[in-house]
Amino acid sequence: MVARWSAWLGTLLTGLMLVLLTLIASWGLRACTPVGAAVTVSTLETQATPASPPAADSTGLLKTSLSDAQADGSTLRTQLASLQDDLKKKADQCKPAAPLAAERWDKKDLGLLKGCWQLGHDAPVAHHFANGPTGKATAKAGQICFGDNGTGTHEQTIVDPGGTWHCKAPLTASFANDGTLIAKQPAGTCEGAPPAIWAAVQLACRRVSDTTALCQGVDKDGRVDLEFRRVP
Repeated sequence: MVARWSAWLGTLLTGLMLVLLTLIASWGLRACTPVGAAVTVSTLETQATPASPPAADSTGLLKTSLSDAQADGSTLRTQLASLQDDLKKKADQCKPAAPLAAERWDKKDLGLLKGCWQLGHDAPVAHHFANGPTGKATAKAGQICFGDNGTGTHEQTIVDPGGTWHCKAPLTASFANDGTLIAKQPAGTCEGAPPAIWAAVQLACRRVSDTTALCQGVDKDGRVDLEFRRVP
């Protein structure tokens, strides 16, 4: 019995030794023999980003833009000068014409008299009544209105403590050779009570400015200086 047990145990040990030797041999062979990689690694190549093109030289473009701006500025200056000239001409046209323009007076243009004018200022006068007596009165500034050809009317109001008289008479103007404006008015009757006589008068006027002439009035009572100007 003991002999069997010893034989069986020897056989087992021998088998175990063979298994151990097999494992050792296998490990040795594995260490000496190269083994393929268990995992395959793949690489993905990407396309490289193309390089940016070199920046364009903008100097030429800037020079062109500057040249265009200068040309536009020159055009605008020319247009501005033209507009200013037109504005000045229109402003000159809008200015009121000089009532007694020198060039028209020198040309003896009776047309410049067209319209109404004020003659003199309020002043004391001798008042001649139709029935003969004479009294002192105040003559208001007269008004002369001309048409195109130097003919017109002269009107004036005269007042004294006894009443008011309105006088009106025709008037004719012409230029003398020396450039003096001569206006003649015949005698007339003034409306009022009692009726009064408006004496004949002659005016000799010389231009002193674009707005004023100085006249000397002559009637049977003497001479008087009067200012001739546009009605305000």
